[in-house]
Amino acid sequence: VRANSLLVTNSIGKLILNGGTLISQGSTISNGQNFVIGNTGGNATFVVLGGTHTFQNNLIVGNSSSGNQLMITNSAVVYAPAVILGANVGTSNNLLLVNGGSLFATNGGTGSLDVRRGTLDLESGFIQADSFFATNGAASVVQFNGGTYQFGSMNMANGSATIIGNGSNATALKLNGTGSFQGGLNISSNATLSGNGTINDPVTVNNGGVLSPGNSPGTLLFSNLTLNTGAILTNEIFSVASHDAIVATNLTVNGLVTWDLTLTGTALPY
Repeated sequence: VRANSLLVTNSIGKLILNGGTLISQGSTISNGQNFVIGNTGGNATFVVLGGTHTFQNNLIVGNSSSGNQLMITNSAVVYAPAVILGANVGTSNNLLLVNGGSLFATNGGTGSLDVRRGTLDLESGFIQADSFFATNGAASVVQFNGGTYQFGSMNMANGSATIIGNGSNATALKLNGTGSFQGGLNISSNATLSGNGTINDPVTVNNGGVLSPGNSPGTLLFSNLTLNTGAILTNEIFSVASHDAIVATNLTVNGLVTWDLTLTGTALPY
C-alpha cells in the first residue's frame, strides 16, 4: 500500500500493520495509541519516503512478531516521544534503518530510543534522542556507519564495543550527558565525538578520528582515554574563562596526535 498522506487522528481510528509493506510520504498518527509495525503478524515493513511523519504516542517496530522493518529515507523526518525496536520477548530480526532521513525520539527530556531485539542501522542522516538504550546483550545490534547522532544519555550493554563510523563515511556522535559503554567506545577514522558529557568506560580515538569537546564551548570528561597515532583533537578558546576542555583521569597517548586550536572572541590577542 502506498499513500501520499497517512492520517489517523480520531481516537476511534485504528491502523494495524501486521504484514506486507506500507509506503508513506507524510503521516500524522494522533489517535492516542502506539503505532506498531508488526504486532502479531511478522515481516511488516513501513517505509517513510520523504515528508514529515508525526506520532503522538510510541512508535514500535516489532511488538510480538519478528522480521519487521522501519525504513527512513529520502529526507523523511520522523517524530515520536519514544521508539522501541523489538518490544517483547519472542520478537527478533527487526530493523530500523535510517538512510538519508531523520529520526527524533524526544519528549522534553524524557524521550527515548530503545534497541531491544533487532538492528539499528544508521547509514546517513540524523538521529536525536533524549536517551538511547541498547542493553539486551547480543539481541541489541547497533551499526553507526554514517550520519550524526545526538543523545542526552547513552547506555550500551550489548556485549561488544561501540564503534562510531565505518572508517570511510563521515560520522558524528554528540553526547550531552552520561555515556555508559560496557565494551568501550571506539572512534574510527572520519568519525567525531563531541558534546558536553561524561564517559566512565574506556574510550579510544583511532587514526583519523576526531575528539571535539563542547557545544561552543563545553567539556568532555573521561575516566580512561586513549589517543592512538593520528588522532585529532579540536578545541575552541573564546576567553580565559570560556573554552572547550578535555578532562581525563587516565590518559594514554600512543604516538603523534594533532591538536587543532581555534581562537575567537577575546582570545584572539593571545
